[in-house]
Parts: sequence; structure tokens; C-alpha cells
Amino acid sequence: MKLKMLFIGLIISALVSCNTSRNQEKKKDVETQKVEISKNTVQNFVIGNKVVGDFKVGGEIVFPTENDTYKVEKKVLTKMIEGYEEEETVYSVSENNERLLLLEVSYDRKTGDATKNIKEILVYSDKFKTSKGIGVSSTIDEFITAYPVYKIWYEYIRDIYFIETDSIDALFILDEMDFTTKINVSGEQTPLNKSDFKSTAKIVGVQMDIY
Repeated sequence: MKLKMLFIGLIISALVSCNTSRNQEKKKDVETQKVEISKNTVQNFVIGNKVVGDFKVGGEIVFPTENDTYKVEKKVLTKMIEGYEEEETVYSVSENNERLLLLEVSYDRKTGDATKNIKEILVYSDKFKTSKGIGVSSTIDEFITAYPVYKIWYEYIRDIYFIETDSIDALFILDEMDFTTKINVSGEQTPLNKSDFKSTAKIVGVQMDIY
């Protein structure tokens, strides 16, 4: 009888031990899954008024944590502005080797040093969309369907073609290769028509700045 009870006790102990081990494995799997989900969480890809995803014009740069999949890298670019070369500090935002955004920063008026405050955002990736689904790679027709009140114009100083709407505080950059007519420059901004572009003309970038 004692041997029988001892045998039963050993079986119960083994079952408890086995269940505990399984529970620990399940808990470990859940914890691992949580970490993986955290690292693979999709970012906010919404274009709003002065806001792109988690980055806001006038706000500080949102640097990634160890669980984020995107990278922010500091770079110094040389730009030609009205015939003069100027160095500008920017931060490139990328994910999985894909360039998403370029952040231009403001400068401290006293020291002249670059700050971490965002002055301008340039969107390169078609992942970012407005609430109506417009972003890089959208066509002019898609833009106009989403935003019937719009205007198209050419900026002489920077040699860029834009389409915009009052609904979103941002400028949508058009591909210059899609422009099919001749510009009669009438000032810093020259109004254009949809008919001045190919029917397949697309947005190649989105810009928003602090001004």
C-alpha cells in the first residue's frame, strides 16, 4: 500500500512539474511574442496639418527607442540657395534601408548651432497618406478627386512644381518631367493648370514647413 501511494505521489509530482514547465514555456512564448510585436509595430503614417506620423513641424525630433524599427541619422548637406552654397543640418528617417523622411532643423539664434527642433519635413515614402489617401505616388486626378478645391503653381526660386489644398497645411511636389508646356514666369509663384501636365502626372514628395 505504501509503495502504491508512493508511486501515485511520484506520478502527481511529475504531472505538476510537467504542467509548470509547460506554463513557463507558454509564458516565455507570450513574452517573446510581445517583444516581437513591439519591435514590429507599424508607425503612424498619417499626413496631417504640419504633422507627418509622429513628427511635427515646430516640435522636437522623435528619436527611436530600442523597440522601434526606424532610424534617425544626422547629416550635413550643401544646398544652393539663390546661387550661394549653404550648409544645412538635417536628419534622415529610414526604415529597413528605405528613406522615409528628411527633417530640416532650426538654428539657435544666439549660438548659431543646429537644434533638434523641426523646421521642415520632406516626405519621400508612399507609406504616408492623408486621411483621404493622398501622398507620394498619388496622381493629380486622385488629388483633385480627394480635394476639389486646389491650386497648382511653379516656384521660380527653388524650381519646383506644387499642387496644394487649403484642407491640408502641406505642399505636394509634382514631378517636373510630367510638365508638358512652357512656363511664362510671372513672379515668384506662377499659377498653372492641370492641363499643363501629363494625365499620369504623380506626386513625388510632400513638404511642410514652419512658415
